[in-house]
Amino acid sequence: MLPSSWSRQLRQALSRLDARNHVGAISGQLPRVAFVGIGNEFNADDCVGPLIARKLAAKLKPRENVLILDAGTAPENFSGTLRKFQPDLVVLIDAVDMEQPVGTIAWLPWDAVEGMDAFTHGLPPSVLGAYLRQELGCEVGILGIQPASLTFDQPPAREVIASVTRMMGRIIKILNYQNY
Repeated sequence: MLPSSWSRQLRQALSRLDARNHVGAISGQLPRVAFVGIGNEFNADDCVGPLIARKLAAKLKPRENVLILDAGTAPENFSGTLRKFQPDLVVLIDAVDMEQPVGTIAWLPWDAVEGMDAFTHGLPPSVLGAYLRQELGCEVGILGIQPASLTFDQPPAREVIASVTRMMGRIIKILNYQNY
């Protein structure tokens, strides 16, 4: 999958869920999507998940079908919050070593990151994804940004910050927020 197709993949997942929800459902019911930022804000580029979650939460008006969580280094601690929300789709946002140029953004299936080693948190997203799929019956995807460094007490790379800004703008557009 080409890294440049991440926004198209997210749109397709939401469209597929929207179509599925409208079969026999009340008209106008939108898919419930949770964005979960994962990472350690003190480890250079590993800050991307929490940074995006905090910035999205600050910019977007609350909606009943969108949940934004800054899960930090322990995303498993938010499983109760996700269970209450009952998402159709959980999007995990994290720094992922994809062996791509720094700042590359990619949509990854939840089970595709098992062998990737850029994570500084205890539970790999593949394990969390499997749990969420089984327990909540939702779809799970990962938005990954290629880090330059995960060094403690270092600032994020400028390419990574530029990718954070791009990702936020596209997510807002995909969710069709009119007044943010």
